[in-house]
Amino acid sequence: MKKYFLFDLDGTLCDTGPGITESVQYALAEMGWRPQKEDFLRQFVGPPLMNSFRDFCGMEESTAAKAIKLYRERYNAAGLYKSPLYPNIDRLLSRLSSCATLCVATSKREEGARKILGLRGIEKYFTVVVGDDGTRPTKAHVIDKALRDLGDPPISEVVMIGDRSYDIEGAKYCGIESIGAAYGYARPGELESAGAEYIAEDVASLERLCVALSGAKERDREGQDRSQLFLDLYKQVEDELEDKFRNSRRHYSSAVYEFIKDYESAPVRDKLDICRHIRNLMAHSANMDGEPVVVPSQPVVDALREVLDFVKKPPLAIDYATRGDRVLKVGPNQKVLRVMELMEKNGYSHVPVMKDDRFYGVFSSGSVMRYLLKNRGRGLNPDTTIKELRGYLAVEEHVENYEFVPANAAYIYVRSRFEQVRARNKRVSVIFITRDGKPDQPLLGMLTPWDVLGEN
Repeated sequence: MKKYFLFDLDGTLCDTGPGITESVQYALAEMGWRPQKEDFLRQFVGPPLMNSFRDFCGMEESTAAKAIKLYRERYNAAGLYKSPLYPNIDRLLSRLSSCATLCVATSKREEGARKILGLRGIEKYFTVVVGDDGTRPTKAHVIDKALRDLGDPPISEVVMIGDRSYDIEGAKYCGIESIGAAYGYARPGELESAGAEYIAEDVASLERLCVALSGAKERDREGQDRSQLFLDLYKQVEDELEDKFRNSRRHYSSAVYEFIKDYESAPVRDKLDICRHIRNLMAHSANMDGEPVVVPSQPVVDALREVLDFVKKPPLAIDYATRGDRVLKVGPNQKVLRVMELMEKNGYSHVPVMKDDRFYGVFSSGSVMRYLLKNRGRGLNPDTTIKELRGYLAVEEHVENYEFVPANAAYIYVRSRFEQVRARNKRVSVIFITRDGKPDQPLLGMLTPWDVLGEN
């Protein structure tokens, strides 16, 4: 059973060939060489650079050192950015990291390797990353350092995965088995001749082989499907949030954690934080005897799907509002006392007044109080109509704070308006929704703090 998987980078995880061959071409041109054919340049993908310039170009060590310096100037400036992941590599790493410890063992400079892993979003899967620091001239040196960094695990539990003979020979030197990634830059028969114990023709077969070698017991099909669905949904959430914060000033490296700390996440914050902890357990070798410590339940998957929907399409305020056709509305000719009886019966404190299907004002107990104070207690009788109080219905005449928002206003915006304290510790009492957020339009919806905050 394999518990430790060492991955080569060039030609195994990433197709770094274009950036490497371009940089080799540049270095040779700077040293007076004519442009070389692609087949010649492809030999440089995988082996240590010193070996390549000596073996393929016949350079002395001092001349090869100059070529390497020129190569790195070009590669660090442009080449390393031309390093896409092979299709489905992310899926392989995500699945395998839940039941084994993963490591990168590459002949590339370590800082360059880490930069590529970070650019492609896969550094999180690896416990150890080892490259050439100038003291590891062969792949065997790199693998040996990786094993030491992993705590010298039993060699029977380790396997090396690479696309060139150098990876296979380095593994043999260190006494571990190897998998040849035939989809990379090896010549026909190269991996077999080097003695690879296993050959993977593509990433899909590599995934099946790695999972089989890991010795993980087969989980029930429903659990497998649910776990993969959870990881796929979480990746979609990560991608959406990366886009959301791409041009923002970030406080945290994780876009998910950045969102959790952001005010906007309030409606789904707790659910997302739970999913984040579950995702971390699934992704960082949280297993016992090859079995994952946690498998997401269906309610957890449903919660994550809700988070994704929220992130992709934030809910609108009108989704939480009492729709305009269900709001108790009154007209200017209705009797004040009858309206007050209806308000008392239904527990309403604010009633919009409509005229010709347009917003006219707000009737409240405060409207009556100010009317009576103005008239010294006189003027209110069973026949008094709403329009007789028109001087006390306008929004600006009320002690309470009212606001109007357009139909496309986001839920999170109205939530912030209700939570914000104004002068004299006043808060917004009611928010009315109209088409364009103007008070002289038909009423589409009405919100109170209880609708948004769950409290009165």
